[in-house]
Parts: sequence; C-alpha cells; structure tokens
Amino acid sequence: MGKQPGLIQVAADFSNYKRSVGCGMCVEIYGKGIGSGLDPVRGTHRAVVTDLCAEGCNDGKTKVVMIQ
Repeated sequence: MGKQPGLIQVAADFSNYKRSVGCGMCVEIYGKGIGSGLDPVRGTHRAVVTDLCAEGCNDGKTKVVMIQ
C-alpha cells in the first residue's frame, strides 16, 4: 500500500493486527508526545495499519508503531 495523504502508516501489535485482518484498516491514534523515537506523536491522528509490529509492541502499553 502506497502512502495515503493525511494518514500515518503504522504497524499494529498482534492483538490488533488480528492475523492480517487488521492490515489496511484505518484507525485513529492519540499520542501524548512522549516515548521512544525522535519524533513522538502528539495529538489525534488518522493512520492506516500496514504491518505487524514484531518488536517494540510487547510492553503491554504500545499498540502501534509508526513506519517511516
């Protein structure tokens, strides 16, 4: 899936990816602007699930990770 205007591409954790059923699903995410990475998400954004998050989503808190 190519980049969609106005949508952030994210990888979802296993419970939200749902054996690939969640791939391509549009979701609304909210970020507090804290966490790892150089550009943490702040505010509410629309995103599209494009991948399964294999690492970094196993902490019980992280549900999606931005894909760059």
